[in-house]
Amino acid sequence: MALAHEVKQDFVFTICTTWQQAVLRLYGTAFVMMDGTFKINNLNYCLLGLAVVDHWGNGVPVAWGIISSQEAGAEVRKFI
Repeated sequence: MALAHEVKQDFVFTICTTWQQAVLRLYGTAFVMMDGTFKINNLNYCLLGLAVVDHWGNGVPVAWGIISSQEAGAEVRKFI
């Protein structure tokens, strides 16, 4: 069923626990990695992840985000 009137508003949904914030503060000063998966659903949302490298050399995820538009550069900057 198609909607007669569609309203599009970009959004950012971010998940970052207190522990992840502490790990980001501890290890995020040297190197932060970001990866994205695009068009994860029929609305073409993007799933982004941030990770840092710990003292053992392992990647540790420190945040996850869902962004409503892959063209929304301002929303990506909000996530970062």
